This record gives sequence, C-alpha cells and structure tokens, in this order.
Amino acid sequence: AAFRLQEATNLFERVISLQRDYIEGYINLAQCYVLEEEYEQAIATYERALLYQPANISVLNGLGNVYHALQDYTTAINYYQKALEVDPENYTIYCSLGLTLAESGQFAPAVDAFQQSIALNQTYERGYQSLADFYYEQGLYQEALAVYEQWDQARPGRFWVYYGLGKTYGQLRKYDEAIAMYNKASAAGEEYRTPLGDVYVRLGLIYFEQQEYAEAMKALQTATTRYYSEDTEAYCCMGRIYYLQARYHTALVYLEEAAKNEPSHVETHYYLGCCYIKLGDLASADEEYRILKELNQERAEELRKVISTAETSD
Repeated sequence: AAFRLQEATNLFERVISLQRDYIEGYINLAQCYVLEEEYEQAIATYERALLYQPANISVLNGLGNVYHALQDYTTAINYYQKALEVDPENYTIYCSLGLTLAESGQFAPAVDAFQQSIALNQTYERGYQSLADFYYEQGLYQEALAVYEQWDQARPGRFWVYYGLGKTYGQLRKYDEAIAMYNKASAAGEEYRTPLGDVYVRLGLIYFEQQEYAEAMKALQTATTRYYSEDTEAYCCMGRIYYLQARYHTALVYLEEAAKNEPSHVETHYYLGCCYIKLGDLASADEEYRILKELNQERAEELRKVISTAETSD
C-alpha cells in the first residue's frame, strides 16, 4: 500500500509539472501527502493551487483539514470560514468547523456551527452525531438526548442513534430506557462488531446496578466471548458477581484478568483482596492492600478493615 501511495504521489507530481494550472492535480497530490502525514508538503501544494484559484472550496477545505490535523485550530477555522464564504450552504464544512471550534474551546460557536450543518441538511448524520456527542462529552445529557431523538426522527433505525441514546439514558440513570436502547442497538448493529461489545458491556453494567445478576452475566459474557471485548469493567463486574455468589476461585479468574488489562483499576484490587481473604490467603490480601494504598487511600482503608476483621476472627 505504501508503494502504491508513493507511486500515486509521483504521478500527480508529474501531472502538475506538465500542466501548472491543473487544480485537481494539486488537490490529489496534497491528499497523497496527507495520507503520508507529510503535512507541510500538503500545505505547500494547496497553497500553490490557491495561486491559480484563490476561491477553490476544495483547496480551502483541504487546508482547513490539514491545519486541524496539526492542531493549529486558529488557522484551520480561518480556512473553513473562507470556504464557507465561497459556499455558504456547505453543511459538511460547517460540521468540520464545529469540530474545530469545539476542540479549541469555543463551545457556543461550535454548537452554532453544528446546528447550521443540520439546518442545511436535515438528514446529515455526521452533523447530528457531532452535536450530540459534543453535548454528551460536556455532561449536557438532556441536550444530547434531544439531538439523538431528533436524529432518530430524521434517520430511524440507526445503530449509532440507539447507542448514543443508551449511553445518555444511562448517565441520567434512566436504566429501563437505556436497556431498551441498547437492545435496539444490538439488533441494528451487527455490522459494528467492535462497538457491539461495548453495548453489551454497558448493558451488563446497568443490569448489575439493578442487581439483576443473571442478566448482567449474560450480557457481559456475550461481550467478552462473542465480541472479544477485553473491557476491564466487564471482567471486574463478572468477578464481583461470582464473589457475591461465594464462587471465589472463579471470581479470581476474572478479577485477575481485569487487573492484567488495567493494573490501576481500584475496584479490581479491592475485590481481589476480598477474594483472597475469603480463601484464607491473607498474605495476598495484604499485597492488594499495598497496591490500593498507591491508588486510592479510602478504598485501601476499607480493605484494611476487612483484613483486620479476618485476622481477629482467626
């Protein structure tokens, strides 16, 4: 693939050497440089194209994208705005502008840009997803919910809508609604195998919160076996379920897997300590206590009390 990309780069360089004002040649060459992560060369190529067509929207948008990749958000915003002066109804560029404004901390203008993108094309899914995800990341869950629902009305049956609704309802602790949305996501999203693993993890964690342990285990096992999820929360939760069932050896299997995936996961080390206590291995429990002291003093002291109680009872 790298060889073919270099071959394409060489061909486009040859094309513009033969016809200096061939704009598509510059655009294609710049895109090759972007794929090669040769961003300065991409900028120079786009700038050469601007000498021939200063108002070419593909060139202006391309420059915005390159500067965005370089995290030079001020310059990226400038080029996106120039592109929109040429084509004020380009909803895709409004979305790119919104993402750049959001990353530069300009939240209100970012929302305006996303909303403009959707207003110009009410079926533009990237616009809905960008705005809804932006609200979600800001902790504005009611606002995110409204956008996901608007997206669902515009394009019903979409996996990413149900997935987003499930996450948002979960944050709002509306667990029945979250479960319903995750079930819809699992029905709609067989082609999205990786996020389906996450859907089942989140579904399992909600069932666990509601103390529906059989349903929780079913969802978590689907995530880890069918979709090969290695989610730390999933393994920790499965370990906790087995711990509650007094199946301590089996609990250790999953808790140790969680610790291997994320060595700093606080709850994993707490329940590992608890399991070791139940199995009479106080030396291993003490080791978990020492690890917890470095991670979370409060949880470490809680485990220390459990260890002390076990030592006293002996």
